[in-house]
Order: sequence, then C-alpha cells, then structure tokens
Amino acid sequence: MNIIRRTKLAGDLHTSPELLAELAKDRSPFVRIGVAGNPSTPPQVLIELGKDKNFWIRSHIAENPHTPPQILTELGNDKYEYIRSNVAKNPSTSAGILEKLAKDQKWIVRLYVAENQNTTAESLSVLLKDENLSVRQTAEYHLSCKQAEESAEMSM
Repeated sequence: MNIIRRTKLAGDLHTSPELLAELAKDRSPFVRIGVAGNPSTPPQVLIELGKDKNFWIRSHIAENPHTPPQILTELGNDKYEYIRSNVAKNPSTSAGILEKLAKDQKWIVRLYVAENQNTTAESLSVLLKDENLSVRQTAEYHLSCKQAEESAEMSM
C-alpha cells in the first residue's frame, strides 16, 4: 500500500482499531500523524504514540479528545508551548492539568486554559490577574459564564 493510501486510512474515522494500531507503527511520520489525530484511535495506541519523538505527532495527540489523561499530563509538561497549548485546548484535559497550565510562562497556553470549559472557577480567578490583557478578558468572560450557569442551576 502506498503512502497516500496509508495516510488517508490513518485519518479516516471508519478505519478499524486494528488497522490504526498497525498504521501507528508506520515508518512515515505523516501516517503516524494521521493516526495520532484520529478520534477513533484506541487509547492504548495513543499511549504508544505518545512516546514518539516527532513534534507533530505529539501535537496531534495533545489535540485528540480521546487521549488518555496520563498522556495529556505528560504532554502538559512538553518543552514546546504549541504542544502545551493543544493540551490546554483539549476538551478532555482535566481541571488538575489546567490548573498547572494556568501558571505556564507562555501567555498563549494560559489563554487556552481560560477558554477551556474544564477550567475551574478558582483557576479562572487566578487568570483574572494575568499580565496579558487577552488572558484576563477571556478569564473574566468564562468566569461570568460559569457563574451564570451556576446561578441558573440553583434557581431551578
């Protein structure tokens, strides 16, 4: 099978878990990137791919909503801010990881933390004091949304 076909299969939501596991071992990083970003990729395959040294593979794993929590934790410590940003954007990232990322040196990581629905009110309150205006404004908006939701739930 040629690389174009393998790459297409790697990103296809209907590719079987068994074939995705096989494609995750492909010599081509383009094929492995497709597998890493595919929401149908089994968690065990994502765990194995999480050890890959390729920046783009780790980046796509950080974005994948089915990436296991232990891999998101590891990628949340990645040396590259782009990968940490993808962890902060991931809707499956836990509040604990987001709390740590709320203290990241890079403003873009903190901005994505402020946007994530899993970020706690406490972490958003910390981000209200951020040095970056965009981070502060985003945290303020999402904190007010959380408070409005809580208020609406209490009045039901």
